Amino acid sequence: MEYPNTTNLHRSISDNSIGSAKRFGAIESGSSSEYVLSSFTFDGHIYTSHLDVAAPVPRHGQEADIATDLLPSRPSWRTVIYDMQGPSTSLNLHLATQTLAMTWLSGNSQTGIAVSPMNISNDLDTDRPFIFTGPGTSRGSDVDVQSSAAAHPDSSLLFAFGTSQGILTMDKRDFSATWLSPKPSSETSATPYPKDVFAMEFLSDNPFILLSGGRNGILNITDLRRPRFESDADVILHPSCITHIKQLDMHRLIVAGLNSSLCQYDLRYRKSKMAQKSPLPKASRTSHNSTSTASILQYSEYQNSASIQIGFDVDTVSGIVAAAQEPDEYHPIVQLFSLHGGHTLSSPEVHRRFADIEVVKSLKFAEDFENRPKSLYVSYNGIHQFSWRQ
Repeated sequence: MEYPNTTNLHRSISDNSIGSAKRFGAIESGSSSEYVLSSFTFDGHIYTSHLDVAAPVPRHGQEADIATDLLPSRPSWRTVIYDMQGPSTSLNLHLATQTLAMTWLSGNSQTGIAVSPMNISNDLDTDRPFIFTGPGTSRGSDVDVQSSAAAHPDSSLLFAFGTSQGILTMDKRDFSATWLSPKPSSETSATPYPKDVFAMEFLSDNPFILLSGGRNGILNITDLRRPRFESDADVILHPSCITHIKQLDMHRLIVAGLNSSLCQYDLRYRKSKMAQKSPLPKASRTSHNSTSTASILQYSEYQNSASIQIGFDVDTVSGIVAAAQEPDEYHPIVQLFSLHGGHTLSSPEVHRRFADIEVVKSLKFAEDFENRPKSLYVSYNGIHQFSWRQ
């Protein structure tokens, strides 16, 4: 099965200054067919940019304007340079409040999180402050911020942040940060409280439910009204360390992880089918959890042995999974899968192998124009767009 040929519609959409930044940490998309966001590290500093996809001319604001001639519509990049250092780890947009959160590995417990207004139509909203914060020192001086998720519009929260020492939440009213999960114990036999949280997602149909997962392969399904992380907590056991969680509909999730584990789960049946040996077919795979929750679909050709920060996204409308991989002779650096069938999809342009990078750290489906299929944006030595052939 072949994804429509994108050869003539592959576009590099970053100019020389953006394109020279090789360490893209994250890409996020907005709504209303307007823009794509990115964050990256260059010369040791954190940058964020947004692209006005259909803008006829560059827009002006307090940021520096960077225009490119590579697209007929002349989209404009606007870039903000943060005087912070470290690899970026996540980028998320709270659509209801147009607030942007970015995280990075700062090496400093007082930084690692930036929260700012994101108004692409006007100048910056000075009524909403720029917030620079971090996990603090209550759980040590070397806590890393590794992931983030925008809260449900009806939630009292604005964002949740995954760290090396548990889950932080940020209040929507006063931007205060509070630990949601108990402090992990250094004892290996202790209760497995969240630690090294690499993936987070709020359920779209319930403002009180937060999904989170990380190094121990436990996906916590947490009710924010009564958070529980003990032995009776509501969980899914994935075969290995969890790197991505995506909600597909009211009942189904897709979870990506290390040891080439990519599975779908049904929330309705997770408890009755626990304690089942993982049937992942590759002989080279080892299971982090000796027992795991039975999945409803597995993507057996997915290849990611050990890369935590690696691109992954799903377009539920077209039924396509885009997954960055650890490339080799048999596995392209970006693989498309059928969401509902689990098999690979062929697209020569998307599947090109690139010798100058090890993995693609970020990719994102984004709607360029209303009523048209989403394009796939991939970061490698810049940001590249792959579109459906019309």
